Amino acid sequence: MAKIASALERLGRTQAAAGSPALSLQESAQWAGEWSDAGVEINSGVSGMCAMAADHIRSFAILGKTERSILGVATQARASLAAMAQIDWIYTQGIEPAERVRRWANRRLVGSAEMRNLLLTASEPVRTKELQNQQEFEECIRRSAALLLPAENWTPSKNRGDWIQPARIGEAQLGEMKLVDALLHRGPDKSSDVGIMLYRFLSASVHGQPHVTVPNLVGIAHDPNVPGLNSAGFALENSDYLTWAIALLLGFANAAESLIGYLALDAPWLQALAQDTLALFRSQL
Repeated sequence: MAKIASALERLGRTQAAAGSPALSLQESAQWAGEWSDAGVEINSGVSGMCAMAADHIRSFAILGKTERSILGVATQARASLAAMAQIDWIYTQGIEPAERVRRWANRRLVGSAEMRNLLLTASEPVRTKELQNQQEFEECIRRSAALLLPAENWTPSKNRGDWIQPARIGEAQLGEMKLVDALLHRGPDKSSDVGIMLYRFLSASVHGQPHVTVPNLVGIAHDPNVPGLNSAGFALENSDYLTWAIALLLGFANAAESLIGYLALDAPWLQALAQDTLALFRSQL
């Protein structure tokens, strides 16, 4: 897992090759003006998204060697899959540049709405100033989207009282669970529900649902010095950990393939990463 994290960091520092979709999009007159430096915007996200995924994967590897962090392993497995799913969703091959920008913009709009939700409880004058900044950002995206899609494809953000519903271009961004399912499954039917089942199991572990945690309780002990005080620990089946590790390896391979294709890198990149992955997997058996 440490090698995978390092590989993601290398990808994040890679510049797009000449003629890649990002550069051609940046140079296109269609995006000049309102959507300034659209290609730079998307490419700058590569580093951030890869760094986030690398951090989660490295944490998963560390916690996997720690006896008393069983639920932490589940937390990091879910977070790692979600981070790689975001990369795969935006940089997947076979979609038009305009669709790639739409997905990226919707991701940014979700982040803007989350920032505004945080600002609802902030003090003045920071609250008013930053809310205005986020609203101006949303308006910039709206004007830019008008170059791409008819006006009816724009849905503005809505104030629901105690939270802000994000604006969006076209269809809303997929939820985290569906993104993970799309990451892990490559088939004509688009979904096998494997990713959904895995995500739900990990979520149940993260949330401490009894149907997951109770069967894994071990080592219940009574403290003789304090009557009524019990202590307990969790154990994780090796098969569960192996399933999560395999899912992360598969997710990494799919996300790396999408990103390498987008950056127009040579095939040896994917081969080198695959060799690292296979060597790491064999060492874990």
